[in-house]
Amino acid sequence: MTPVWSLILLTGGRGSRLGLDKSNVFVGARTTAQRILDELPAGVPVTVVGAVPDHLSRHVNVTQETPLGGGPAAGVAAGLALIDTELVAVLAIDMPFAAPVLAELLAAFDPNVDGVLAVDSAGRQQYLCAVYRTAALRSAFAGDTTNKAMHSAVAGLNLRTVSMDERVLDIDTPDDLERARDLADSTEMKEN
Repeated sequence: MTPVWSLILLTGGRGSRLGLDKSNVFVGARTTAQRILDELPAGVPVTVVGAVPDHLSRHVNVTQETPLGGGPAAGVAAGLALIDTELVAVLAIDMPFAAPVLAELLAAFDPNVDGVLAVDSAGRQQYLCAVYRTAALRSAFAGDTTNKAMHSAVAGLNLRTVSMDERVLDIDTPDDLERARDLADSTEMKEN
């Protein structure tokens, strides 16, 4: 049985290397936000931290990190205030194909870990594509998280990693966006 979980979707950030609002950029026929929300199970509560994306396909709770622009760890800390499930997934808006990965991370969860995070095809640990035990994450985020790196914030947690494929593509640059659009186009062509 899949445990009850929620999602913190981080939509903040300047997107300075990309030069676009990552929440509303189109990857194929849908925006990054639409792709993520469409791929989540219907009953999963979603908390958006940061800018509210356009044209949402479902209800979301919304909050902001304090201070604004305080970084991903501050965003996660703000989102945790609205979470009441045993487990919480954390996902950055610039990973438009990663929502289905969360189910695989949940399947790898066991009582001996505080969290399970994806490792992308380049071998990078993705702390913003992960599922954490809510109580453990709250404990790790008890102090000031402003401008703290996510890997530093969760350094004391017992984490497991799961290697993933291109679904954990992180869109930071125009080249990344082009790769994501190519992947979306090939996927959508297979579906039709």
